[in-house]
Amino acid sequence: MRRAWLGLGLLAVLGCNSFRDLFSAHADRAAEAAGQDLSAERLAQIMGQTKGVQITREAADFVANVWIDYTLFSQALAQRKDLSDSAAVAETMWPQIAQVKGDRWFDTVLTRRLQLPAGAADSMYNAGQIRLVQHILFTVPQGATEGDRTAARIKAQATLTRLRGGADFGALASVESQDFQTARDSGFLPPSPRGAWVTSVDSAIWSLSPGGVSGVVESPYGFHIIKRPTSEAVHPRLQAYLEGQATNQLDSLYRDSIATSRGLELSGSAVALMRGAIADPESQRNSSKKIVEFRGGGFTVADFLRWIFALPPQFVQQLRQASDDQLKEIVTLFSQNTILLQQADSAGINLSPTEWAALVQQHRAGVDTLRVALGLGSEISDSSVSGSERAKLAALRLDTYFNDLVTGKSRVRPIPATLSAWLRRNGSYRLNEAGLIRAVEIAQAKQRADSAASADSLNRPQQPAPQLQDSTIRPLAPQGGTP
Repeated sequence: MRRAWLGLGLLAVLGCNSFRDLFSAHADRAAEAAGQDLSAERLAQIMGQTKGVQITREAADFVANVWIDYTLFSQALAQRKDLSDSAAVAETMWPQIAQVKGDRWFDTVLTRRLQLPAGAADSMYNAGQIRLVQHILFTVPQGATEGDRTAARIKAQATLTRLRGGADFGALASVESQDFQTARDSGFLPPSPRGAWVTSVDSAIWSLSPGGVSGVVESPYGFHIIKRPTSEAVHPRLQAYLEGQATNQLDSLYRDSIATSRGLELSGSAVALMRGAIADPESQRNSSKKIVEFRGGGFTVADFLRWIFALPPQFVQQLRQASDDQLKEIVTLFSQNTILLQQADSAGINLSPTEWAALVQQHRAGVDTLRVALGLGSEISDSSVSGSERAKLAALRLDTYFNDLVTGKSRVRPIPATLSAWLRRNGSYRLNEAGLIRAVEIAQAKQRADSAASADSLNRPQQPAPQLQDSTIRPLAPQGGTP
């Protein structure tokens, strides 16, 4: 765990001659976890020899944190901890649990408030502001030859002939269309207003009468055949579309009402706190500083990190470039989710036994997959072996795994953020600033030495190969000399 820069004024009292004295005590150790050490030398080796890894401080942090997660995981197995007990599952699977509970609570709100007028779907169909159509596409890739284009047009024309002969449009779309996403749904495009598609396709869509089928329509994507189904044929789809639109609108209104009724307000330092947490999550993991205040609670830095690390890693990367307004919008949404979940809890909404069993099974499968990937067999938890020997074996297997990473035999398998948080909350670990810096220095020095040696080898004059001597072969005498 990264240390705060505190107490530097005590250096003179402690008798340290320089900052170097303060840091050198742990410069040989980059990280510690569950009684195991990652040396600066080993971290430098991993960074320097692993393909695609840049030797930077950010890379050192990343590799050291992966090592911490792996070590906490492997040593937990060696200590025979139950990684799938109810507390572990509840913590590591909380995003899925929150999703189920939140959706269920919101469904109860919808049931009370969502009422579509009778005939709404038919009214939408007749109003002509939205069109719901099917299409069959025969693609023509960019750079295709005229022969390829002609072949695609012939296929489209043959399919149109079959349709005019009475073939079912949806069935043909499922088999013939090369727009594979819509082909899985009988060729249906999403309901769309005028102007949503490229000009030729859009014009064809809005010229069709109910039940009508277009001719072959050319676009930059290839050749299309388009059908406008009748109102009766698409009534369930339009009804679902209207319900979705109404749900989104109700969701927005309901969230706004939550914010108003609970007096939700961002602190003046909200953006700075979020940026600090994103930049250095490890030191902020347990911070109780409030980003948002509301009646009956608040939303802290620790809450913020819990939410963002439950999301895909690419989302966290995008947050680093987010504007202040975007960050405010995101934390408002998270705070509203928190209040919504409090309401679900108050209403007694919970998972069914079947849903809980499914989550337990999903969690166990993830643990087992990671265990196998890291080469941690059942012997790691063998009760007939002493705890110290199990710990040594787990460390040895993990070291072998990192060797495989370096040689490209294995790839990094990041531990899910929720499992990482649980392991760190229930285990001991620390990142050593001086050791991380030292590892980067060692790896960079090795890189420079290797580059210099390579350059020297290329620039060194080539020496002629020594002449082979053999007792049966006499060297040639100088020209004109006597043999």
